[in-house]
Amino acid sequence: MAGPQPPPDDPRPPEAPQRGGAGGQAPAPAWSPPPPPGYPPGLPGYPPPPPPVWQPPVDLGPGNDVAVAGFVLAVGGGVLLLFSSGIAAPVSLILAILGIIFSRKGKAKIAGGETRRHAGLAQAGFIVGIVALVLSVLAALFWIGIVVVAIVSESSQSSGDPGPFDPRNTISMAVRLVLAVD
Repeated sequence: MAGPQPPPDDPRPPEAPQRGGAGGQAPAPAWSPPPPPGYPPGLPGYPPPPPPVWQPPVDLGPGNDVAVAGFVLAVGGGVLLLFSSGIAAPVSLILAILGIIFSRKGKAKIAGGETRRHAGLAQAGFIVGIVALVLSVLAALFWIGIVVVAIVSESSQSSGDPGPFDPRNTISMAVRLVLAVD
């Protein structure tokens, strides 16, 4: 026995016949309305998304190896300075200066229109190089001061006159502690 049929001008699809008796549930309609707006595409009721369009890569020109080298040298100088507690200040000073020079050359290549690559590395290498240079100079001056204090302290102790560098003085003890660690 077929269920009621809608009139031909009715846009709704025909209903499926109900099964079961008094306790049976009605099956889902054979036809469902379209999904609401904002429903994710690719699910029933929507066509699949179009495939991605391939675009040729943008040519940035030749590489900028001096900018990369400047960044690496500057960061290397700063890291060496920090990990050596400033004892390797002369080496990190040289690395920082080389990092600044190479980063400037990399920035000049970008400004001259030779390349557009690694502009950020050139700028970062220049800034890190300046910071490493300043810290290296300060660390070198600090360690030179420590050595001078230690030499003056030793000379005053050997002469028998305790002077301002008495062993009970905390500065003298700090110098001895630092020199004993090395």
